[in-house]
Amino acid sequence: MIVRLWTAVLLAAAAVSLPASAHAQSRRLEFEPAAAGACTIVVKLPESGAVIDRVTVDGGDLDLTRVSRIGDLDVGIPLSGPLRQGDALQVTLRSSAPNPPTAMATVGPGVSGNITCGAALASQHPPDDREVFEIAGFLGLAIDNFAPKGINGYPDSAASTRNRRTFGAIGQYRLWGEPGDDRQLWLAGATLNGLRTADIDCTDPGQLALCRDGRPDTSVKLPTDIQSASIQVLEHATTLEAHVDLRFEFWTLQRNSPNPAKVFGFYRYGFVDIIDPVVSCAPSTSTSAGVIASVNSACTVTVNQSGSTMTTSLAGSQPSAFSTNYFGIGALLPAGQFRDSGLMFGLAKEDIYGTSRGKWSRVKLNAIGIFDVMPQLGDTNVGRWLGFGSWRFFVALDADRDSGGHGPDSIQTYIGFAFDLGKAFHL
Repeated sequence: MIVRLWTAVLLAAAAVSLPASAHAQSRRLEFEPAAAGACTIVVKLPESGAVIDRVTVDGGDLDLTRVSRIGDLDVGIPLSGPLRQGDALQVTLRSSAPNPPTAMATVGPGVSGNITCGAALASQHPPDDREVFEIAGFLGLAIDNFAPKGINGYPDSAASTRNRRTFGAIGQYRLWGEPGDDRQLWLAGATLNGLRTADIDCTDPGQLALCRDGRPDTSVKLPTDIQSASIQVLEHATTLEAHVDLRFEFWTLQRNSPNPAKVFGFYRYGFVDIIDPVVSCAPSTSTSAGVIASVNSACTVTVNQSGSTMTTSLAGSQPSAFSTNYFGIGALLPAGQFRDSGLMFGLAKEDIYGTSRGKWSRVKLNAIGIFDVMPQLGDTNVGRWLGFGSWRFFVALDADRDSGGHGPDSIQTYIGFAFDLGKAFHL
């Protein structure tokens, strides 16, 4: 009885395994039927361990670096252009045998016309989320602890912890090129108004938007009344910075990744305006310090010359603008959650330090990291109407050094929120 039972079990197992073995043995290397207009070729492999060595279309080799698995036994190969009816397909497996496994097929009828495949789009146009014209406002805090007191209008008696509330706008316009092009020409500009936190009067009802718990707000939190805070920074600003850039993008790094980078060369012209500055310096023919002179080239040219005790400081009663010139190279991200993050490096001459003497003696490094704040809230109609998706958080660094060693160095940090005006106001 037991023998007959085991015999029945073995026969049943054989009956199940034989069709499976026959099915495994019947699978062969072949193409999935392909039709004209298709942008992907699917190859059916005979076994999971098989490796494709070569695929051709009308004798031309395909790029196999973008091959993707479809299950265990199928492979998809994206194309840079659509298949045409009558195209001859051939696939060869990697093998040490003299005659490696090969399969052929012919493309059948399908669709025709102006079809662009995804692989071609990826190779021609890297991701680029920027519009032709963009403008954004920002509100935040500038930390000037590692910058000379004079260049931001602080008196000599200012504490070692020095902050400014900032408000400004930044915009850019694409003069030439299309989104994703390697070569694009942009015109950009920005303004920054700064208000020393020590000058904020929290007893003034009009300035309460800049205060928290009865003291000047130096946190990075958004004020409860953004409009009033912005207006108060503009109205009581002690510094104003503005510049215009001409930026030429000429190379794309990691062009097929979600976060490509645009390499560019740039030239920037701008100015820094400070409330109540005069320059205290000594003429080049004197070694005595403390001689007062007006802000002019005769004075700034002589500042910090070798062999004298000349110094510079900014204080007084007349607002003055100091020119800045800056050129160099940089890179930025044109797409993704971190769009507009990047850095710039180059040479500058800046009157405000009084040491340029008409030369490109300053070495500058600017870096910024900026990212979307809860972008998913802007995916709904209500979220877009409320302006969600327009807010972004940023941290920026501005390092400015005197390469000749005659003048001061400056490192400033900026933190805050930027908001896309087009999205915020549905423009």
